[in-house]
Amino acid sequence: MKLIYRMGSLLLGISALNANAATYYVATNGVDILSGGASNTPFATIQYAADQMNAGDTCYIRGGSYHEDVVVDGLVGSAGAPITFSAYPDERVVMDGTKSLADLGSTGWVQHAENIYKTTLTQDVWQVIADNEMMIPSRWPNGFLHDDTIYDRDVSWSEWDVGSVNGAATDTDLDAAGIDATGAIGIFNSGSWKSWARVITNHNTTTGVLEFEPLNSFGSKDYYLEGSLALLDAEREWYFDPSTKELYLRAVGGGVPTGDIRGKVQSYAFTVTNSSHVVIDGIDFFGTTFNLYDSPYSTVQNCDLLYPSCSLRMLGVVGRPPTSSMKMPSKGNTANYTLFNCSFQYADSDAIHMKGAGCTLENNEFRYIDFSCANLPGLMVTITVDGDDADILHNTIEKTGASAMFKIGKGTVQYNRITDTGHLQHDGSMTQYTVKEANGSVVAYNWYHDGEKSGARFDSPNPPTQWGTNGTMRFNVCINTGTGLLPKGNSHFIYSNTALDCGGQDIAIHNYADGSGASNDLTIVRNNAAEKLSGEKGNSGYVPLPGPNSHNWNGYLTGQDLRSQLRDPDNWDFRPKPGSDLVDAGTVVPGITDGYVGAAPDIGAYESGAANYWIAGRKLDRASSPIPPDGAGGVKTDADLMWLPALEGISYDIYVGTNGSPLIFQGNQTNNIFDPGTLSANIDYSWRIDAVTPSGTVTGEVWGFALGSPPEFLSDPVDKPFAIVGQTYAESLSGDVTDADGDSIMFTKLDGPAWLNIFTNGALYGVPAASNIGVNAFTVMVADGADGSNSAVVRVEVVASDAIVFTEHADPPLDHAVAWSTNANTVWNSITVGNNNGVSNENMYGQTFIAAQDFALSAVSFRTASDTKSYGTNQVIALALLEDTNSNNVPDTLMGSVFETYFQAIDGSKPWKKLSLVQPVFMERGRTYAFVYTLIGPISNNLRASTDNTGSGYAGGSPINTTYTAGAFPNPLPPSLSGRDLIFTVQAASGAALYQNWASGYPISEENGYGDDPDNDAFDNLSEYALGGNPSEPVDSPSITPAFENLEYIYRRRTDREARGLGYLLELNTNLITGIWGTNGYTESGTAPLESGFEAVTNQIPTAVSNQFIRLRISTE
Repeated sequence: MKLIYRMGSLLLGISALNANAATYYVATNGVDILSGGASNTPFATIQYAADQMNAGDTCYIRGGSYHEDVVVDGLVGSAGAPITFSAYPDERVVMDGTKSLADLGSTGWVQHAENIYKTTLTQDVWQVIADNEMMIPSRWPNGFLHDDTIYDRDVSWSEWDVGSVNGAATDTDLDAAGIDATGAIGIFNSGSWKSWARVITNHNTTTGVLEFEPLNSFGSKDYYLEGSLALLDAEREWYFDPSTKELYLRAVGGGVPTGDIRGKVQSYAFTVTNSSHVVIDGIDFFGTTFNLYDSPYSTVQNCDLLYPSCSLRMLGVVGRPPTSSMKMPSKGNTANYTLFNCSFQYADSDAIHMKGAGCTLENNEFRYIDFSCANLPGLMVTITVDGDDADILHNTIEKTGASAMFKIGKGTVQYNRITDTGHLQHDGSMTQYTVKEANGSVVAYNWYHDGEKSGARFDSPNPPTQWGTNGTMRFNVCINTGTGLLPKGNSHFIYSNTALDCGGQDIAIHNYADGSGASNDLTIVRNNAAEKLSGEKGNSGYVPLPGPNSHNWNGYLTGQDLRSQLRDPDNWDFRPKPGSDLVDAGTVVPGITDGYVGAAPDIGAYESGAANYWIAGRKLDRASSPIPPDGAGGVKTDADLMWLPALEGISYDIYVGTNGSPLIFQGNQTNNIFDPGTLSANIDYSWRIDAVTPSGTVTGEVWGFALGSPPEFLSDPVDKPFAIVGQTYAESLSGDVTDADGDSIMFTKLDGPAWLNIFTNGALYGVPAASNIGVNAFTVMVADGADGSNSAVVRVEVVASDAIVFTEHADPPLDHAVAWSTNANTVWNSITVGNNNGVSNENMYGQTFIAAQDFALSAVSFRTASDTKSYGTNQVIALALLEDTNSNNVPDTLMGSVFETYFQAIDGSKPWKKLSLVQPVFMERGRTYAFVYTLIGPISNNLRASTDNTGSGYAGGSPINTTYTAGAFPNPLPPSLSGRDLIFTVQAASGAALYQNWASGYPISEENGYGDDPDNDAFDNLSEYALGGNPSEPVDSPSITPAFENLEYIYRRRTDREARGLGYLLELNTNLITGIWGTNGYTESGTAPLESGFEAVTNQIPTAVSNQFIRLRISTE
């Protein structure tokens, strides 16, 4: 249904006051004669009626399609006597700026090549529409509307090569395509947020050089080509040759084009100049639009515009495209233009340009706006409202190309829903205020979501010489945008916003601290809820805010997800949960928080307990924007039903049903929140809201949703890593639970030993005692606060500090880095040990290996794939580690004591057996080691492992003794593993253990942290460790300092950096004050060996910029 909103009482009053006003009628079957114009003798053209009209007159246009260039000039009305052009009530009027091919002189199609057909016209066209779908001007790379690739720069744009210059660029990808682009038009996004079109005057296919008139700036290197027959290679593409008037088309499906194919021949159907108080009401536009100039107090309302504007590049015109326009000669002139309740879809230009003071842009929809963004005015934005005292409210904007959505003068931007914008240019934001316009402007009650650009920004010039002040951002929601809110400058007011999931900071109160006045040290920040609220605009984490701030909820400081505080943000309910940290936690801000509920204002954009829920976006003739959204899943059991009120809604009839049953009337109410009570799982809900309006009840759509599922443990029981007696145990259950709805979850300990604390976020923390040795079981419940709960047993084995832990696994237990491993069918050494009587031998199994790097041994694992034998219960497994101390590559000395652990049985279905060391053992690079293990049976009192002290292999040597009570274990001993399919792995501990081993070799025990600098040489311990320095010797700093010479930056790097968890990152910057460090621009050109374990890394630094700063960042896991 077409949405028509008429100011009925106002227009009736005008008619009553203006007794001399005339009413004219136009119809497609009318006649243009002076005696006509009545309802029964209508005129044939709108132009003829316009020529008869005076102040206060109305022209009613009967339903049908009109192809006219209506010119209204010098018609001056007044507030009490406007000049009105209106669609006749309940009839659709379309101003059509296109013509059929037959009307354009086509006599049919002839084949040009393969599936490309051509026809000759008698008139120029600059847009082609086939069966109501816009065809795409021939282009390279290809991009289309039907699959949205036209907005995907990775698909439909290319980049010129490094070394290209302004006016002469090369592109190896274009060379590979074999295209001669001479005569095509290039669309160059070379100015970050600015793009220009240029004719390719010459394409040298030998050198690959594209020649064109130099661009206004030459920075960004994105571009594409269009408007050449050589580029026509895909369905939906077309080309028009103005010199021959031949139209080429490759139709959908191939073959001869058929259907309703139309060409655009008109930019404006209505041109209004030197007039005032002109109203265009309820008239739709197809392939054309309107242009009002110097005609203040004029209104365009209730109009739907499809394909309203398009560039003339296909005709070789590369200038500013004609666009929908309502402008005064100067932005300081009083305009009072109003664009109300209109829709704009598929405009190949900016959407609307308004100029002058006092403009209103209200309750409109803009979708699929601009596919090139070339040669737009000023900041090259989607919607320009150039003048002060502007009001932009209740608009919906989705899918645009330009970097910024709005460029406005001083004024208000309120209740707008903006998403998926800025695809085809760099930089930008959804709402943009320049320096001068920020002063006194208000950005409030907007939803900015799901887009790559910032939500709202008070901007600055470049270079920064002047900054905006005194702007207000309040009660906005930003979710999944670039940066959420970015108020640059100073003395702004940032109140009661909610922001989460943004790519950059959710709210960035950036402090430039460069003396320019952009420090934000006077900007007041209160009552905001954000996961990332910071005093910087990048991704450096939390930086304290520079100015007055209080009563904010900041995830950086709380360590929590903002979702844990909100009712259901994934289903657009951003209200605080009852009892959350946001409720009554704000502070009173006069004129901002008035009307709050409770003891104090809530933090964030919504007030818990409020009677109404504000929803941003365009209002329709019916209730819309349901919350929960139509088709939503994972809805909470405590969900309310909410909706965007109808444009003329007075009250609302509410209907709810379940599982397909008829909807049941629940009552009538004036507010837009309905509490259905506690909802039930496994039930599908449907609901409808009928709007009661002055003209009757408008039946709403039927919406539906389903409840979510409770969180579940991935297994029951849940086995967690072992705990060590007397040592702090810190683990988490967060990875052991899944929630299909992505809800925030909470854990509760129901029972179990007291030593272990289980926190609501799943953290496990505590210190076990010797009395806790063994398997400890805890019952834990997990819940999401909406969909129910589940519980499971969590098991933690407590072991002594000198123990090993035996576990079995179906898959390789590679939870740490693998330092060394054998292949399958490895031949194992047979090591003999003496039993308790010193006469008989029993087999003990083991393996030698050489350490390829320094590492800390955390576990050994072996696989016995063919072993399915159960070995009984109450076995003991023993592990001994040996090392080579006399450099003969044969392990000969016991490392520490024999490790041992008890287990109940060996599970043959889990062939991987893992022996985890409670305390990692350090292994030295290049040294030979062995481990031996055995299962201890009932006759073993004295375990003895032979060593190589005699130099003759594994014969003789010293015993390894441990004593057990005879008869404590069942028979028999395990069979020999000889001939089994075995794989052996040695697993390294974390890089932190290697660092601690390194640090223990120096006298720095009091200052052994990564960031400490015990020798005061400006190299902290982490840098000394990574670069090969001595942390206790300051004179070694020159030997480890990176060198820079002949445009080469050379630094030292460990060859086993990955095993040590070390990261080396080179970063460049051109400006230490305002620049951003980045990793692009340099090339690692080679490495060279140094002393054992280190290498020299050489990096080539570019010379394309005059200033270049370089830094080496070292990080650890």
